[in-house]
This record gives sequence, C-alpha cells and structure tokens, in this order.
Amino acid sequence: SYKAKGPPQSLATFRPYTPYGIVNKKKSEYYNYDLQTNTDTSSHESLRHLIEVVNRPGVTKEEIDGVIDTDWLTRFVALNFALGNMDDMRCNYNNYFVYFRQSDGKAVFIPYDCEIVMGAVYSWNTPGYGMTGLSPYFIDHFEFDISQDNPFVLQVISRGGYYNDLYNQYLLEAVHSKWFSPATFEAFYKPYADHYSDKV
Repeated sequence: SYKAKGPPQSLATFRPYTPYGIVNKKKSEYYNYDLQTNTDTSSHESLRHLIEVVNRPGVTKEEIDGVIDTDWLTRFVALNFALGNMDDMRCNYNNYFVYFRQSDGKAVFIPYDCEIVMGAVYSWNTPGYGMTGLSPYFIDHFEFDISQDNPFVLQVISRGGYYNDLYNQYLLEAVHSKWFSPATFEAFYKPYADHYSDKV
C-alpha cells in the first residue's frame, strides 16, 4: 500500500509525473506516494499500471473499472464531501492510503487523518464556514490556484462523468442517513462539549 501525501512535496494526482517511491528523510527523498508495504520486493508495477490506465486518452469506464474499485471510490468521494472534509484526496490531494487488493488487483482508497470535518475547520478556515458554500461538483481547488487534476475524481464529480450518477445517489444516501440527523449529532457531540468546552 502507498500513503498519499500532498503539499509541500507536490500534488498526489495520479498523473504520470506524480512521484512515487520509498521516503528516505535522511537522504531528503520524498514522494507523493510513499510505499508502506513490500518495500523490499515491490517494483511499483501496480501503481504504474493504474497511472498508465487512468491517463490513457479516451479511457473507457471499463478500463477504469478494471484497475479501481469504482463503487468504493465513488462512495469515498461522496462521503468526504458530505462530511465537509477539506483535507482529503479531492480537496488537498492527500490523507489516504492506496491499497491494491490481492483478490483482483484493484485499487482501494482508505482514508486517514480525518479531523477537519463537520465544521471542525478552525485551523484552516477561521470564519468556520468550511465547505458549506461549495457545490458538490466544484472543481477549483479551494486553496491553490488550480483546478481538480485527479483523472478519476473528475469522472466522479463532473457532470456527464462515468460515475456522476452514482455519486449523486451516494450523496443523497449520506445526507439522509441517521448519521447526519441533528439528533444523532447532538447525542455524540453534547457529552464532549460539556466536558471539554472550558478547555478549548
């Protein structure tokens, strides 16, 4: 598996120029995709193949489906947006692992470091509005002067993209689930707010 890291290395976009390897801080060797497992035997063939496929001119849905668990990917992107995650694959090109499933070789994305969600954004966005003013289909990066550059994220969020209809479905499922109801939120939030409000 690879740990995806965004700035300051560059941007983890799955483009052909995105660096990957094994980070060596002593030698000042840094990569956007830092190999975490099989470091003695891997030649990065799975990641190289994924990057090659998703960057093919006119790549088909079937080709992308062959290298990525796209149902998982679409849920992943939808839930991150619903949670208002400003520091993920889409918004900041980091904070996920790329795992290649042994059973079929497809890439699965596993999130980590998910603390900037559900309005807990003060360290990044002092006014506190976070992503509340953004469309689910936004493509311009909220921090950098660039547009979305991840080829398969674009297939999820872009109107007419291969997975856009599924993305809409998963967004609706998320926001209408019990986990997004005020009652469920208050049940989790209030005990911690009561206990820690004088310490924050």
